[in-house]
Amino acid sequence: MLLSDLQIAMSRRDKNEYFLSVAKTIAFGSKCPEGKQHGAIAVRGQRMISTGYNGPAAGVTHCGNPCPLDKFKQENNGAKNFALCPAVHAEINVIVTAARFGTALEDAIFYVTKRPCDKCHTVLKNLGLAGVVFPQDEEEDTGVHFLILGPELNQIIELEY
Repeated sequence: MLLSDLQIAMSRRDKNEYFLSVAKTIAFGSKCPEGKQHGAIAVRGQRMISTGYNGPAAGVTHCGNPCPLDKFKQENNGAKNFALCPAVHAEINVIVTAARFGTALEDAIFYVTKRPCDKCHTVLKNLGLAGVVFPQDEEEDTGVHFLILGPELNQIIELEY
């Protein structure tokens, strides 16, 4: 009997670490400042079917340094204004890449270098994914990973190995 991708994600630490390390490597493609580089991959049948990292939309100039988010934060007592950021998130770029090449994402598992933001989470709910795996703390991956699953990606569990 073949295990589903979801069963593998819930039981095999080595596969989760492998795919998360690939997502971290993909993040190096981002030209965003250090610490703001994020990557994501979609996996189905234990194969990577799409990848993406955060950055400006195709043809849009990168915002450069300093990052407008950091500048706003410094000038406004730590407040954040994500509307200033021209970057397309890694998860969305995975979806865009898959769409451009005609790759279906249904039943795939997304591996992302940080927990998806609320907007990305909402988009991911509509894909019919098997799950989303991300590290507990993207700054220092302690080996604790989480999986969001369920038809609406609303049940979060800590993966225990």
